[in-house]
Amino acid sequence: MIKRAMILAAGYGKRLQPFTKKVPKPLLEIQGEGLIQRQIKALAVAGIEDIMINLGHLGPQIPKKLGDGKAFGVRLHYHQEPEKAPFETGGGVRAVLDWFADQPFILSSADIWSDYDWAKLAAHKLDGKYAHLVLYPKPKWLDKGDFSISEGGVLEKPSDTCFTYANFGVFHPRFWDGTAEGHFPLKDLLFPALDQKQLSGEIYEGPWFNIGCRQRLAELCAHLGIGLDKTNIDQV
Repeated sequence: MIKRAMILAAGYGKRLQPFTKKVPKPLLEIQGEGLIQRQIKALAVAGIEDIMINLGHLGPQIPKKLGDGKAFGVRLHYHQEPEKAPFETGGGVRAVLDWFADQPFILSSADIWSDYDWAKLAAHKLDGKYAHLVLYPKPKWLDKGDFSISEGGVLEKPSDTCFTYANFGVFHPRFWDGTAEGHFPLKDLLFPALDQKQLSGEIYEGPWFNIGCRQRLAELCAHLGIGLDKTNIDQV
């Protein structure tokens, strides 16, 4: 079983300004619960014991709010990145790579809201692959998808039927072999790995929202049958 996870929480949240000028996006609340708190609770239920959280914009607010993780039944660890120049999704993991002790781990973005069963990822075995990604049917607001998937679950380049990366999955630290510390997105590693057939995946079709802008937040509120007044976004 996988026991460690990392939540990417260093993004600036520019498309949610002015709301993210005072509160980092991971702490934006839906029905009184922050996006990142919801994920931490779900990971704890799945058996995850240690969670690394990278910090960027307004980073100190996150450990101040979450503490050491004891209240969630996990141990929380933090890595502060330069606030004005965070390392991005690939570089953020690279900066703490030794922490994973050469063992597979769950990686997720802090701004994702879903009902996915994280226990499936905690029990996943990579079987020699670099990573196993959760995919979602391409939303209408995206121009194109990221991957197609074979009957055997191997990810391929986009075709007529393609899916978007849901921004969470299982990764092995060796995926970052040969990379240098610094700023780079995860996609710089993902797409070259397709040619090596080193990525597997699964399709998730339940509720999934990428809270990257106010419109996506409004769509989540509509799904939950609540108004924006049930979030803290209009009070920050």
